[in-house]
Amino acid sequence: MLIKQLPSNFSFWGCAGFEQRSAQIFQYMQSQGISGDRTHIFFNSESESAGSHAFQSDSSQNVNLIPLKYSDPIHSADRFIETLEMDVNSGLFNIVIDITTFTREWLLMLLAIFRIPKFSQCKLTCAYNYAKSMSPTWLSRGPLEMRTVLGYSGSFFSSKKTHLFLILGHEVERAVAIIDSIEPAFLTIATGSKDGSVTEEMHKINVKFKDYIKNCYSIDTREADIDVVDYEKSKSGILKNLKLDGKFNTVIAPLNTKISTVAAGSVCLDNPQIQVCYLPMEQYNTQDFSVPSDKNLFFSLIT
Repeated sequence: MLIKQLPSNFSFWGCAGFEQRSAQIFQYMQSQGISGDRTHIFFNSESESAGSHAFQSDSSQNVNLIPLKYSDPIHSADRFIETLEMDVNSGLFNIVIDITTFTREWLLMLLAIFRIPKFSQCKLTCAYNYAKSMSPTWLSRGPLEMRTVLGYSGSFFSSKKTHLFLILGHEVERAVAIIDSIEPAFLTIATGSKDGSVTEEMHKINVKFKDYIKNCYSIDTREADIDVVDYEKSKSGILKNLKLDGKFNTVIAPLNTKISTVAAGSVCLDNPQIQVCYLPMEQYNTQDFSVPSDKNLFFSLIT
């Protein structure tokens, strides 16, 4: 989808954060003379590096700043529902969400909320700024307690063993902590394919981390290559490799691009027996997490 194909009336949702990329889509749309009828910018009220100043509008439109809590998913879900109700009650059913810097947990919760029957009229468009590069040293440190994402509890049976479908990114410590928490009997490590990664360098790093994790465990492990830059291809790749034959309790842990996270969420909402987990981290590389590119993506999402 091209930016000029955006609906004429829409509400824009963004997320302020420490990454330079957090305002990239907003500023690009401003430069093209395109703005929503209403703009909501969410931010983590528990962080000192929210970056909401980057969302100053050049138009007369006010930017609505909405605090979320990284440590409290229920609080954040309530804010999302309140905001969507505000838009719908105002006749705004077209929602454009910049998914670039929402946490994966927040994104997944948003997808589930859009499935609530009273929001069935809403049409969702996702926007994403591809990273030019990621930090070559580290992205996050200090795993906290893993939790199930709201709306993705899945179906678990004590008689079945667990299959963990790990969509690996560049956070090895996070991935290892998830594996150790779940202790799966069967592990699938999905990485971005060579032609379906943001850059060739990111693909190489992804493969290196996959090989490292494989050598850390004696778990029955299978590898999968999926597209992480195209929503539809990512979704089909996840479905193809999940092997939902009912033999295992299935858990998905998305740790790659937000595009692949949205794809994983869509798969799980269509297959509610799958659980999605999220492991928050204590520290993020706020100074050198990612570098924005001039490549932006807009795509429609049928929830």
